[in-house]
Amino acid sequence: MQPPGTTTPAPKADPVPGAFHPARLVPALLLSLIWSIAAGPGAAVTRADEPAEAESSQTDTATEAQPDLEALDALRQSAADGPPEAKFELAALLLQIGGDEFEAEAVALLTEAAAGFHLDSIFMLGICHSDGLGVEADDQQAVAHYRRAADLGHDGAQLMLGIALQEGRGIDENPAEAIPWLQRSGNQGNAFAMLRLSEAYFEGLGVEANEAVGFEMAMRATRTEHPAALMYASQLWITGKGTEPDIGRAIRLLERAGDAPWAKNNLAWLLATGPDPEHHDGDHAARLAREALDELTVEFVWAVTDTLAASEARRGRFDQAVTAQQQAIEQYQQWREQQDEQTLEALAEELGESKLPELEHRLAIYQDRQAVREDPETGDSHPDDVRDTPARPRDRRHDRERPRPQQPAPDTPAETEPADEPAARPEMQPEAERPGADRDADTPDSDSDTAPSPSPDPGPVPDKLRNFPKGPPSDDEPAPGGRILI
Repeated sequence: MQPPGTTTPAPKADPVPGAFHPARLVPALLLSLIWSIAAGPGAAVTRADEPAEAESSQTDTATEAQPDLEALDALRQSAADGPPEAKFELAALLLQIGGDEFEAEAVALLTEAAAGFHLDSIFMLGICHSDGLGVEADDQQAVAHYRRAADLGHDGAQLMLGIALQEGRGIDENPAEAIPWLQRSGNQGNAFAMLRLSEAYFEGLGVEANEAVGFEMAMRATRTEHPAALMYASQLWITGKGTEPDIGRAIRLLERAGDAPWAKNNLAWLLATGPDPEHHDGDHAARLAREALDELTVEFVWAVTDTLAASEARRGRFDQAVTAQQQAIEQYQQWREQQDEQTLEALAEELGESKLPELEHRLAIYQDRQAVREDPETGDSHPDDVRDTPARPRDRRHDRERPRPQQPAPDTPAETEPADEPAARPEMQPEAERPGADRDADTPDSDSDTAPSPSPDPGPVPDKLRNFPKGPPSDDEPAPGGRILI
C-alpha cells in the first residue's frame, strides 16, 4: 500500500513526512531542510539515535536531539557578535533541538536576523508563527512574514504565500492571486510550487481547469529530481491523468527517486499489484518493501507492511503474505488507537473512516492463495491468479541500473529524455496556454516563446537566496510520496 495522504488534510494535522499531497509536504519537511542547510561539519548538536524498535513506539518517531551546552554557549557568543547568517544557523539548531525554551530563543534570534533583511530568517519566522514554535500560533502573522520574504524573492515564502491564498489561512481566500506567487516560486526551481500549480490546473483552482497543463507542470517538476515530484508524476502515468497510461514510465520515474524509502514502497506496490502483468516482479517488490521497512520508523509503517504482504503474494508465498498482512492489520489498529480525534478527522477524507475493511479484504485474498491486482482508477483490490503472471518477468535490471540524470548547471538547458517527459523551461507559464503549442508530453518544449513575468512584480531579487525546497533531499530527509495522494 502507498503512504496515506490522498487529498488535502490541513497541514498542521498532517503527522507524517511521507504523506504526499504537494502542499502538505512543505510544513512537514521544513525543519529537516533547515537543518540540512544550517548544520555543517562543526554543528554543535549531537542527535540521539531514532528508536530501534518501531513496533514498540511507532508514533514516537521524532528524533531526539541532545545539546552540547558548552558548545551552544560558544555558538551563542559567535551569533551575538556575528552576521545575521550566524543567528539564523543557531536558531535552526535550537529549533531542531526543540522545547519551549530553545524555540523561544530561536524566535528571538530570527527576529534579530530578520531586521537585517536575512531572507531565510524572515521566512522561518513565518513558519514559527504558523506552527506555534516559540510563539503563539498566528496565521496572520505567518502570512505577513511570508509576504515580506516573498516580495524580496524567497521562493519558499512565495510558495507558502500561494498556499495561504489558496486555502484562506491567515488571509482572505483568493486562489487566482495565488497563481502568480506559485509561478515565481516555480521559476526558481521550487518543485513543490510546480506541483501546486499542477494541482491547480487539474482542479481548476484559480485558473481554468486544463489537465494537459496540469500534466505538463508535473513533468517539469520531475526535472528537479525531488522524490515528491517523481512520485506525483508516476501516479499520473499510472492513472492516465492528463496523458495516456504508461506503467513503464511510472516505474522509471519511481526508480529515479533512488533511495527515498517511500519511493521504494511505491515502486514495490506497483510491481506487486500493478494493472499490467508484464511489469509484475514479486521478488524485486519484496526486496524493496523490506528495504523501506528497514529505513522507515514512521507511524504509517503498517502501509509498508501491507506492501510487503502484496509482494509475497505476488511471489506465490501466500503463508508469508498472510503473516505480513495480519501484522499490517495489527499495526494499523495500534496506530488508530494512538491518534487524537483531530488527526483522524483530518485524514478521514483520504483514508475513510477506517482502512481496516480494505486490509482485511486483502488478507482474505491471500488466504485464498491469490495475489492482488489494483484498479488504478478506483484503488480497489481484486484477486489475481499468480499463474497469470509470466513465468519469467521482464528483465528490468537495465532500467534499475540506469544512472540518474545529472542536475544541469545554472543557466544550462536540461537535456531531454524524450521517452519520459519534456524538458523544463525557465518560465512557468504553461506551454499548453500558448497558441499553437504542442502539448504532447513526449515532445521537448520549444524555447521560442517567453512567458510574461507574473504580477505583481516583487522587485529586484537578491543574488544570494536559499531556494527552498529544491533539488534532491538530504540523505536523512524523510521521503514523501504516493499512489493515493493526488
